[in-house]
Amino acid sequence: MRVLIADDELNVSKLIKNLIDWETLDLEFVGFASNGNESYSMINEHIPEIVITDIRMPGKNGLEIIKECIEQGLNTQFIIISGHAEFDYAQLAVKYGVNDFLLKPVNGDELNASLKQIIARVSEAREEKQVITETLENSRTVLRNSLLLSLYQRNFNPDNHSIEALNANLCLNFKPGLFLPAVIKMNVTGKPSGHEKSILSQMRSIVKKELKPINYDLVVCDGADNGLYILCLFNYPESNSNDLQIALQYTFDLLLHTIAPYKLYQLVLGIGMPTQLTKQLQMSFSKAVCACESYLCLGWDRIINGENMDISLLNSTLISIEEPNRALKPYIELFDADNFCRVLRDEFRRQMPNLTLYPYSADVFIRKFVPAALRDILTVHTITDNQIINEQHILSNVLPCSSINEAENKLINCFAGFLSQLQEISPDHKAVVVVKSFIEQNYSMRLRLEDAADKVFLSPAYLGILFKQETGQNFSDYLIAVRIEKAKEMLKDIRYNINEIAKNVGYKDTRYFSKLFKNIEGINPSKYRQIFTRGGHSG
Repeated sequence: MRVLIADDELNVSKLIKNLIDWETLDLEFVGFASNGNESYSMINEHIPEIVITDIRMPGKNGLEIIKECIEQGLNTQFIIISGHAEFDYAQLAVKYGVNDFLLKPVNGDELNASLKQIIARVSEAREEKQVITETLENSRTVLRNSLLLSLYQRNFNPDNHSIEALNANLCLNFKPGLFLPAVIKMNVTGKPSGHEKSILSQMRSIVKKELKPINYDLVVCDGADNGLYILCLFNYPESNSNDLQIALQYTFDLLLHTIAPYKLYQLVLGIGMPTQLTKQLQMSFSKAVCACESYLCLGWDRIINGENMDISLLNSTLISIEEPNRALKPYIELFDADNFCRVLRDEFRRQMPNLTLYPYSADVFIRKFVPAALRDILTVHTITDNQIINEQHILSNVLPCSSINEAENKLINCFAGFLSQLQEISPDHKAVVVVKSFIEQNYSMRLRLEDAADKVFLSPAYLGILFKQETGQNFSDYLIAVRIEKAKEMLKDIRYNINEIAKNVGYKDTRYFSKLFKNIEGINPSKYRQIFTRGGHSG
């Protein structure tokens, strides 16, 4: 921190300077001022953090200097030196927020203690200001980025989103002109290096630096789903359209140059449709996303223009996973990996519409199919080990592929590997899995151990022993447990009465059902419903 000493007696000023422990306090000497006018001039020139001033000097006095500094908005800290215990001056000094009022002759220990307090106060204020500044900047960034994230998540509402409203609500500086969304995706072709987030940050900086000069404003941020995406929105004068296209190609070449040393990454840049209208931002951004996700068909390390791309596939049933799922379900039940993969390959190819019109359709199919197929598998087979079956693991292996054929093969291999793991489960365990699924699907019917045994081609006696070994329960107890759990679910829905619930879970005798429920749950069905609905639930 810098210190100015002001006193009309040079010897006093020099004495004060000698008393200060400059090195320990890490202070910098600005100079001496011999009168009030010179002091005020030096304060404005050097902006010292601390001024040690005599209260009475030729020209402006110490209090006048302090008052003018306050009016000017300076945050200078003052220590007043006086030869007399002047009460009126001391009162004004307190009013002006003077840090200390020291009498001559100045005591070195008191002076250094006062300086130490000021340094601590100024440092604390600076830290608080820095925190506030960073918080405000972070809030500003979050607001600006929220526009891109809402567009990316396809929940941007164009109503009341004029340029003026966007600027006012989201700290933007948009102007009438053109808007162009863009999405950059980075693919890792091998084992991640751990530098991916750092590389994305570096690439964001390059995009901002290279493209900011030809834009009114631009917003650049990461994607919302922890994917390796950079989302962009450019706002620029229509006269800069050609310059922007040239700058985009130059910037993309810089990004490719940035990742080249790693020999691990691929990039694609998808751009949307230039538009003057904020109400068309969502459609234009969706075009940019579809262009970016067309890499399986069109390749990596290139710019893909989505301006004329048909994005109707995003909201249509042209790609449906219901039919392939129905065709695959029998093979899921039978743990038949070979036939599952054969049908999957046929369905994958059949579901691919005109790739010239919909180059992003493979990405759409994969994102729809994988979670749906896994749900079907989990419906048929009780799998609790996330290491065996994991949606994210499959998608992260399939989606980054360099071609549709590679993606198709990886998708099939992922499911083949998983179903092969299930096939390796012992036949006995497989039989129990099938029986549990049989119970889950038919608990409302009259079920006997003999019915289940017929399902898995085992004798009732052997299945009974096997089932008890695998589940810890005999067949009838397991069936009752399933039925009671289903009944508890229905009791939460007041549309069903107790008689209906009893019949729905396989009991024609309501009194028997109620007695059985109370034996297991400790309360009767009516009491269970009463407790649940009193908790604020109604089904």
